[in-house]
Amino acid sequence: MSCGYPAEIFCLIAKDEATADRAAENLRSVVAEKSPTFDGTKVTVGKGDRPVVRAVVPDTGAQRPGRLILSNIDLWMAIVPSEF
Repeated sequence: MSCGYPAEIFCLIAKDEATADRAAENLRSVVAEKSPTFDGTKVTVGKGDRPVVRAVVPDTGAQRPGRLILSNIDLWMAIVPSEF
C-alpha cells in the first residue's frame, strides 16, 4: 500500500484495542515533542482482535529513507514498554 509520497511506515501489531490506543498516543506525543523531525507524520489505529498502529513518516531532502532504523529511533523508544 502506497501513501502517495516518499515516506517510511512504522507499524506495531497490538494485543488489543486499548493497547493500540496507548501506543498511538505515545507515538503522537513523540511526533509533537520532536518537531520538526516528525512533522507531517500521521498515526492511525486499525480495528480488530490484533489492531495495527501505523505511523506514516514523510521523508524530506534532509531526512532520508532508513532514518527510523538508523538515526531517528524516538518512535521505537515510544513503544519499548513490554505492554505493547
